[in-house]
Amino acid sequence: MKRPDPKPRSGPLQALAIVVLTLLAIAAPVALFSLHVVADDGDGDGDGGNGNDGGDSDSDGGDSDSDGGDGAGDGGDGDGDGGDGNGDDGGDDGGDDGGDEGNGNGDDGDDGGDDDDGDDDDGDDDDGGDNDGDDGDEGDDDAASFGGAEQDSGEGRDFELREIVALNLDPLAIRDLERLGFGVIEGADLTALTGRIDRLRLPPGLSEVQALQLAERTAPAASFDINTLYSPRNEAACDSNCLAQELMSWNRSAAKCGDGLRIGMIDTAVAPEHESLRAAAMTARSFRGIDRRPSSPEHGTSVASLFVGAAESGVTGLLPRAQLFAADAFHARDDGDRADTLDLVRALDWLIAEQVTVVNMSFSGRGNKLLATAIDESAQRGIILVGAAGEQRDGKARTFPAAYDAVVAVTAIDSRLRPYRAAARGPHLAFAAPGVEVPLAKAGGGKIVQTGTSFAAPFVSAAFALLRGSDLGDDSESAHALLRASARDLGPPGRDPIFGWGLVRLPKSVSCGR
Repeated sequence: MKRPDPKPRSGPLQALAIVVLTLLAIAAPVALFSLHVVADDGDGDGDGGNGNDGGDSDSDGGDSDSDGGDGAGDGGDGDGDGGDGNGDDGGDDGGDDGGDEGNGNGDDGDDGGDDDDGDDDDGDDDDGGDNDGDDGDEGDDDAASFGGAEQDSGEGRDFELREIVALNLDPLAIRDLERLGFGVIEGADLTALTGRIDRLRLPPGLSEVQALQLAERTAPAASFDINTLYSPRNEAACDSNCLAQELMSWNRSAAKCGDGLRIGMIDTAVAPEHESLRAAAMTARSFRGIDRRPSSPEHGTSVASLFVGAAESGVTGLLPRAQLFAADAFHARDDGDRADTLDLVRALDWLIAEQVTVVNMSFSGRGNKLLATAIDESAQRGIILVGAAGEQRDGKARTFPAAYDAVVAVTAIDSRLRPYRAAARGPHLAFAAPGVEVPLAKAGGGKIVQTGTSFAAPFVSAAFALLRGSDLGDDSESAHALLRASARDLGPPGRDPIFGWGLVRLPKSVSCGR
């Protein structure tokens, strides 16, 4: 008898397979859609898989293939990086970072500023990109990372959208660019520096990178770059004991210092009516663009008081009898005060024309080749340029212009000779100076105590100015050599990436108030 054919089994395994296949059919389109969203989410992280790639060697925070977002990077605005008002003295956090490498100061705890400064705190040379733009060509690499790239910490762009800047455009080149849709927003013929600088509006439909490429092809004899934005180092106030000027061996008869010295500073506006500045020999000039709002006088007033504050005001300047030329290159924005490349170059040009010997620059951002050109030319004319080292956040350092070879980069230390923990580090650092809990003039009147590399830089600028006014350092090279020789070494022997040559101190042969 013929047996019937066995029936196919529809057991548990077959049922499970059917369920799996059904789920895969449903999930595949969702997964593909999710991958598309991640790869093109516009957050400036590039391909979505490397959101931490901002620590590359260009310090520009963001790779060149970023196609989304608003092109923002905060330009190292530094707001809030200073003392946090909790009595912390801003020093680096002791034993875990080697930040004092051999200085024997016994760092003993987390004394420094806020905890989210992005500082890797390991005392090594990885300062958010190794500052390899020291050769002044950083702008070339930075330009490639624009075109709608990065939003960095949500604290604002570090370049002006829909604009580029140009150096040495002639009338024919301007006409050719205007035919392509570019427009001149404003420009200026430089008087002390060479040439002319212009701020250009982009043609419709072009990104910053595309516009740069088109402009360079159209006018190859000129130089172009993104209109980089820079920020004053506007750290938070703190209310503990103040750092004494004696760290630098500065003579306390400073009221007699400064006669005949001409010092320049590029900063925000200054409040000349402040009691510490009323009697100062100060000339102020604004270089704010015609379409921009005035900057706040808070930062500039504080920096100016470090130079020429009156002794009887409670904020005694280092060189109160010097002549200070204060260039306001900043303008107000919704995310704080910023200076663009054009206004910085115009300010530097004016200061050189005023025959200053030293220019203090307490601001920072990314590299820009037009600014680098102006700085190089200034240095070739014998001007000493001093820059705040800047702060480091989220593993990224914004160190320009301080990282250029022609600029003396200054970091901050506290009263116990420990490094300010939020300060950028790297081989570009030249000197350390008091920058933690420094008493300064407050724009609205009275005093404020502040922390940051902004307030360390003027100590070094004043020392250079004093040397340039003496018989010992009457040229740039000899002044540099004197300060290097007299600096107090705070780290490993010689120059190091945390303290540079060490704490700046006046040579014993130079007397302040003689």
